[in-house]
Amino acid sequence: MLSISLIKKFYESFISDQLVFLISVDEDRISGFVLGGDSYTITEIKKKFVRESFFRLFTYILFSPKIYPQILSRLKISKKQEPQKEQVPTTSFRLLSIGVDSEYKRSGIGSALIKGFEERAKRMGVRSYGLSVYKTNEKAISFYKKNDLKIEKETKNSLYFYKTLT
Repeated sequence: MLSISLIKKFYESFISDQLVFLISVDEDRISGFVLGGDSYTITEIKKKFVRESFFRLFTYILFSPKIYPQILSRLKISKKQEPQKEQVPTTSFRLLSIGVDSEYKRSGIGSALIKGFEERAKRMGVRSYGLSVYKTNEKAISFYKKNDLKIEKETKNSLYFYKTLT
């Protein structure tokens, strides 16, 4: 399992005026969070995090054989595989991550976080946003549909959602 300090460092690296990062707190306990922003900015922050945390991430991967199949499937190592043009989602503003503590699930916090994310994005001039989710994550898919996100495209393993902000 990744250390709490490494996960904390990952999310702290996203604290920026260019991104939306909202946290729901109940008394002194974090009950949920949502993070998103322009895909270019998110990608650059993730690259920087990987560069700065490479040794810790590599050590985690090395000693976590359960994740090897997932890593190999992402690499898609094949000598004869032609590069495929992947359709880029039409929305560059992306919801990167949303999470709700298990004790607070189905309490409306997730929907409130989405609403807050959308309000903040609109104030930043964003007209639409998107996100991706693994097809196997049925709870998340149901949640996104309940919050009026529409399917933009589908790949072998993922669904891409979008929402136009009014």
